Amino acid sequence: MTFTIILIYAQVESIKQECDQAESELNLGRSKMKECDSQISCIAKEQQKLQQKLSDATVERKKMENEVVISTCCNSLFPQ
Repeated sequence: MTFTIILIYAQVESIKQECDQAESELNLGRSKMKECDSQISCIAKEQQKLQQKLSDATVERKKMENEVVISTCCNSLFPQ
């Protein structure tokens, strides 16, 4: 009977070690996920900044194109 108790105790300890190892791996995985989430967040913010910059540049280009068209029209209507 004592031998059976020792075997059961050894099995419980083995299972506990496996559980501790699995928990450690889970925590490592969670830590990596948090790091990746942080990187993704930074990338998304940078993407938004670049999209705004592109939008601003497009608006500025359209303004310049319109100024050229207006200037050309004015010069043809009112030659100097």
